[in-house]
Amino acid sequence: MNALASGKGRVGLMLAGWAILVAISAVILYSAQQKSRSEIEDRFGLRAELTADFITTYASDFLRQERLVAERSLSGETPSNQTFDLVATSLDSEAAVLLDADGKALRVAPRDPEVIGTDLADEYEHLEAAVGGTPAVSNVVPSAAKGIGVVGFATPFKSNDGLRVFSAGFDIRSTPLARYLANAAAVKPNGAYLVDESGVVLATNDADARQSAELPATIAPFANRDTMGSYAESDDFVISQPIDGTPWQLLMTTPESFLFATVSGSSRVIPWLVWLGFAALGLLSVWLFSRLTQRRKALLELNERLERQANIDSLTGVANRRRMEREIKREIKRAERDGTSLSMLAVDIDYFKDINDTSGHAMGDDVLRSVADGLGATLRDTDVLGRWGGDEFLIALPGIDAAGSAAVAQRLLERVRATPFMHDDGVVSVTISIGCAAWKDESPESLVHRADQALYVAKEGGRDRFEVAGAAELHTQA
Repeated sequence: MNALASGKGRVGLMLAGWAILVAISAVILYSAQQKSRSEIEDRFGLRAELTADFITTYASDFLRQERLVAERSLSGETPSNQTFDLVATSLDSEAAVLLDADGKALRVAPRDPEVIGTDLADEYEHLEAAVGGTPAVSNVVPSAAKGIGVVGFATPFKSNDGLRVFSAGFDIRSTPLARYLANAAAVKPNGAYLVDESGVVLATNDADARQSAELPATIAPFANRDTMGSYAESDDFVISQPIDGTPWQLLMTTPESFLFATVSGSSRVIPWLVWLGFAALGLLSVWLFSRLTQRRKALLELNERLERQANIDSLTGVANRRRMEREIKREIKRAERDGTSLSMLAVDIDYFKDINDTSGHAMGDDVLRSVADGLGATLRDTDVLGRWGGDEFLIALPGIDAAGSAAVAQRLLERVRATPFMHDDGVVSVTISIGCAAWKDESPESLVHRADQALYVAKEGGRDRFEVAGAAELHTQA
């Protein structure tokens, strides 16, 4: 009897232990599913946030580049039509205007004499804001000259005659921003839509919406709303993200059944069936732990990929502009702390636009990759190479003074010049121009600006050469 009682006691204890473990496992399973759903939502939201941040950076960087071009080329006397057309063409714009401080048109591209002298600031909100001193981006508006639909980037700048405003207009669908947006939601059936305040689609990975420039009916109710979640009359999960500094909005969508596939339907029911069917909690616990571990690992890997996407230029594999800005600030702080030298090189591919125009953008992309590889192979491990935008690269050279930067620039010129670019149609000789600037206890913006100015002088001097800012005796004609 004692043995029987003892056996029953052990069974009771085992049953009690099993019941406790089953209850604990049920709680763990439920919490894990809820947490996984929340993590999936947060992950999708983070993707939209990073995409919106990239678009914001793209717009602000372009306005900054536009201002530099305008100050460099349009700040003297009223430029000729030929000069203005050249500036507009250099930015690949489809339309452009130059206004005086009162908002009246000084130059317009395409040319239209009837527009000259017209007060355009009264007709366009973004031009009015720029005349007031604030850079602005527009919705889709008709261009001043031909009335074609464009998005305008307007920036004020100082000239010899006071404030002027330069605005370049683009069809966003033909810009690098459109290609980025297509890749931001590359996995079907995910959708990404960049729209203006009127709901006009500026760029998207949806071929139908790209053709019609209209949002799908199931997505349209989310325009001009800051929200994340489901729409009652649709199966889509939608995130609406405003783009800072613009009147634009990013909408990212995916079917709920696709987004929550791992925590709904059979994926939600099967663990409970397994939990009910297994008497051995150990096997069930191992199975659940394994699933949770795999999910967490997948999330970590996805986070790492996104972190790389946020810091590495996807085309060339070097640091992107955002990371380069951080690296420049870090190197300047190190130079201030250690009292060491620091130089900056601004590198631009000669006649890159001609390569794109004659051989296509695919060829241009190959040239960008080839030049980036050549630059990286010539630099030290401690040097920092990044793509600043378009076909321009920046290189930070820690511990290098003006004379040393000239030597490095010469090696880079020779490396690129001695490496012909091979493609299907034959061999293309690619050259670069370089601007060098040694740090002089200044801000990152000032250092980059001086390197850019030196680059401009190098290009004006005939290309395939370098120029050292403020040190003409170090200049070398390549």
